[in-house]
Amino acid sequence: MMVLPRLAEHMLEVKVGARSGQDGFALVAVICGIGIIALLMVTYIAAAHSRLFAAFTASQRARAEALADFAVNSTIFELLGGLSRSGLATGRFGLVGIPVSCKFFDGSTIGVSVSNESGKVDLNAAKPALIEALLMGAMSRDRNALGLARSILHARRTDGMEGAKTAFDTVLQLGQIPGINRRLLRTLVPLVTVHSRSPGLNARVALPSLLAAVSSGTSPTKAEAQNATFYVADVLGTTVLIEGVSVTNVGIGFSRVAIVEFLPGPPASYRIREWREGFSTVVLAPGDGLPAC
Repeated sequence: MMVLPRLAEHMLEVKVGARSGQDGFALVAVICGIGIIALLMVTYIAAAHSRLFAAFTASQRARAEALADFAVNSTIFELLGGLSRSGLATGRFGLVGIPVSCKFFDGSTIGVSVSNESGKVDLNAAKPALIEALLMGAMSRDRNALGLARSILHARRTDGMEGAKTAFDTVLQLGQIPGINRRLLRTLVPLVTVHSRSPGLNARVALPSLLAAVSSGTSPTKAEAQNATFYVADVLGTTVLIEGVSVTNVGIGFSRVAIVEFLPGPPASYRIREWREGFSTVVLAPGDGLPAC
């Protein structure tokens, strides 16, 4: 008779143990489920944050591009207002790439520089000796400089027929010359042109860095005295390079370059020869010291 109570007690212990095991498994399952849901939520939030950041960055870049385009276009119309039969009056912009900057109410800044293409070395028309002097000066007398100069001269050759296409349509095509890397390209681009169609350059509107490169001088007078054959009559062309740069209030920047030929007319007009993204050569002053746009 004692066997039955013990058996019943044993069965009760087994039942209680099984129930306890089921409860423990359910608890583990619930914890795992909560962990998976939390992981999915974190992943979703991270993905959403990444998409929002990408969208914000894209919108800020678009704003920076629009501001740079505005800077260039407003400069074109300001220069057009000063155009006359006697030439192009650049007023507050000058002709040697000195930037003029201003600040918007939201903290964004823009800057503009204007440089006359007659003060640069024309890749298609410059004298071979001028091309060689430019490369030698820009590359600090590197032994490869003359070889690169000859490569440029070889690339610009045409078949001699009237109306033959020029070799360089834009200065950026220098990057296609073997041996000219991105660093050297950034050095040369501000110093050369394909729009002056001149065998020499106008020292009065040439950048000091160009004068130093071609004749080891930084003043027009000294440069012309050292090698007069590189320089042409002091007549300014009406083709200019306008660079507009912008930096938004969150620090995203953009550079726009336009090469514009002004036509005295009548009526006065202009022609855009190039419109491209630039290398951001204009350095903006700190926003706190800038006038309002």
